[in-house]
Amino acid sequence: MRKFRGVRYSLAILMVVNFIAVMLNSIIYLQATNYIIAQRQASLLAFLLRPLQLFGCLHSYLLGLP
Repeated sequence: MRKFRGVRYSLAILMVVNFIAVMLNSIIYLQATNYIIAQRQASLLAFLLRPLQLFGCLHSYLLGLP
């Protein structure tokens, strides 16, 4: 059972690293969104993040359309 001790520690460390990575990404996106709102560019952000525009290229790629 001693050999599984290292595996448990590794899994715990990986979970902590994963949590830190997710939190870092969420903080970056939150700060970027707050900056865009503060610069009064929210309408431009909403225009660029339209769902049809985001998923349109994926839809055409999956269907094989040009």
